[in-house]
Amino acid sequence: MSKVWKVKVDEKGYEIKLKGGKVLVNDEAKKLKSCLVKRGWFQSDYALDVGSKKATLIVSSLIGGTKLVIDGKDCATGEEYVPVNIPKWSYVFMALHMINFINGALGVLIGFIGCSATVSISSNKKIHIAARVGLNLAVLILAYAVILGIGITAASL
Repeated sequence: MSKVWKVKVDEKGYEIKLKGGKVLVNDEAKKLKSCLVKRGWFQSDYALDVGSKKATLIVSSLIGGTKLVIDGKDCATGEEYVPVNIPKWSYVFMALHMINFINGALGVLIGFIGCSATVSISSNKKIHIAARVGLNLAVLILAYAVILGIGITAASL
């Protein structure tokens, strides 16, 4: 994993690189472990000093990738950073996707893809809640249709 951000703090340019288990601020290396602030189920937050500012490096395994946030703004887009909040109701959809795990390796793969899609859709505040629930339901139906279709095809061979 290698990610680079170029930011300006106090009229001075900084280059922040995420490379392996290290973060480099203007080529000054620091172990990522030593910057850990919070480790969650889907993401970890790291604190960095960038000039006179405190930056937060957010590394997400499922949602949105890696982000650098300074003064509440995503350094890549310039937009205000909104923390990912997975609604409680989305865990029901994830549990229903995990039922596919009993269908072998392909079921596990489709289950993980379904869980990832559920987390992404459910935590997207730009979509109305009714639409998020509907999209999650559609993804769930599609996942089960794919497994059922594969099962029927395999049985007929």
